[in-house]
This record gives sequence, structure tokens and C-alpha cells, in this order.
Amino acid sequence: MRKVQDLTAADFPGVDPGRFEEWKQALKDAERNTIYLLAGLVVLNIVLYLVFDSIMLGGLLLLLVFFFIWRTPNRLAKELGLTNASIRAARKRPGPGEAVLPG
Repeated sequence: MRKVQDLTAADFPGVDPGRFEEWKQALKDAERNTIYLLAGLVVLNIVLYLVFDSIMLGGLLLLLVFFFIWRTPNRLAKELGLTNASIRAARKRPGPGEAVLPG
């Protein structure tokens, strides 16, 4: 199965190549920001545990931040007409230069 970053606009007929690359970059940025957010929350919870002897994880705050992080990639995917099913199907297809194994 190919990674999303290995997909091209040719995998989705009728998609604008420029906007597709913009979507891939927004997706990459959102994934990176999610990792930073989770790492920051772990550090914050460790500090709160050491100082106040309790762990406080704001679930609503976490959901709001996830909404803002993933807003751009989701909006671009919707504009391009990409669905989770179409992305999954494109990832399963072999890419250029990949050998197709029998069986």
C-alpha cells in the first residue's frame, strides 16, 4: 500500500494538480502539527502531575485544536472531490515503477 505522499493527481482523474499538491502539503502539515500537539500535551500532563499531583487533559480543548489543525486538509479534499474511499483505493493500486506481485 502506497503512502499518501506517493499519490499523484493522475491517480484521481479530473483533479487539479496544483490544488492536489496543496492538499498533500496541508495533510503533511496537519500530521506534523498533530504530533507536536500530542507531544505538548504529554509534557503538560507530566508537569501538571508533578506540580498538582493530578492529570488534567482537556478533551474539549483537544477536539477544538484537532478541528483547527485538520480544517484545511479536509476543506481541500472536499473541494477536490476526494473521499476516504477514493484515497484508500488509490493507495492500494500499484504506482508507477512498482511491480505487481501475483496472488
